Amino acid sequence: MTLADLGDQLPGCLAAMVRRPGSREKIEWSLTYTWRTVGPDKRRWLREAFAQVGYDHRHLFPDHGDNDKYDQATKLGKRIRTARTAAEAELVAQGHDKQAWTEDDWHTLEEIARPDGLRPCVIFTFSPRSRLARRQRKSPLTVAVDVETNKAIMLP
Repeated sequence: MTLADLGDQLPGCLAAMVRRPGSREKIEWSLTYTWRTVGPDKRRWLREAFAQVGYDHRHLFPDHGDNDKYDQATKLGKRIRTARTAAEAELVAQGHDKQAWTEDDWHTLEEIARPDGLRPCVIFTFSPRSRLARRQRKSPLTVAVDVETNKAIMLP
């Protein structure tokens, strides 16, 4: 999807939400899909476009925010792979079956308090794969991986 496509679709989607309230869910899904599949530059453009028309877009996206932390983590590029490997290793070290958990692709970059001060960490969330575990509302597991040292810790 190009920036021109986004520019062409955005006004129509917003106008349709006003004209046809019944199609609001479909349009919100379309905007959410667009948001999740574009890169940081296009998301920045979308934020500005929403701000220009005065549309509060935060309800459309999973973190109910602007995904800045996700965009920052994505800029780490290849280091995300090594951090993911460390997170999976920590999951197994804590006695969890790696095959029973699936990673949520929305990792973020946050500062976590460690004994040596605040450290930038990539945060990974793992959700149970089985329907039974989800139905029983088994809590997701959260792992923080230090960006510089690649050490992983399980978060409460």
